[in-house]
Amino acid sequence: MNQKITYCWRSAGAILVVVALFVVRKDPSLTERAIIDFCRQSLAAYKTPRHVYFRDELPKTNVGKILRKALREEVSGGQGAR
Repeated sequence: MNQKITYCWRSAGAILVVVALFVVRKDPSLTERAIIDFCRQSLAAYKTPRHVYFRDELPKTNVGKILRKALREEVSGGQGAR
């Protein structure tokens, strides 16, 4: 998979849980189901994302780091992901 991706994590006590996966789609035939199936084959069950969101680009800071907080707020509707 040659896509740009980022994870949003939520803390559940002492462990981190992958809640969402953000993908900048380069291949229009790429689907949410294909990504989740790929992750199930390659990752442990608890690391498999529950949701996949496709975006044109990821929000970044002036120095090029991904703004994970903005992605968390987008998914949670602005109420915070924690």
